Amino acid sequence: MGLTQVSQADKDKLSSGKVAVIFSAPWCAQCKMSVPIAETVANDCEIPFFKVDCKQDQEIADEYGVMSLPTTILLEDGKEINRIAGGFSADELSGFVV
Repeated sequence: MGLTQVSQADKDKLSSGKVAVIFSAPWCAQCKMSVPIAETVANDCEIPFFKVDCKQDQEIADEYGVMSLPTTILLEDGKEINRIAGGFSADELSGFVV
């Protein structure tokens, strides 16, 4: 499916069904390593996988209580069911979204 950028204007995509969201920022060194891993996992993932740029859309990060970057949240119908704060391997992320 791939990794899709989501912004304040289309954040309603996060409220429908089971989705994964990675919160990152361009200045975040750990994000620069984690986002490519998320892109790879998203390509093989059966659920939608979204990315929020916290520099541009801080409101979404605030809404989900994101305190560190990167943070990846698994949502079901807009409600958090799991969270990873910090970096991850492809295997860890694949296991997380199952």
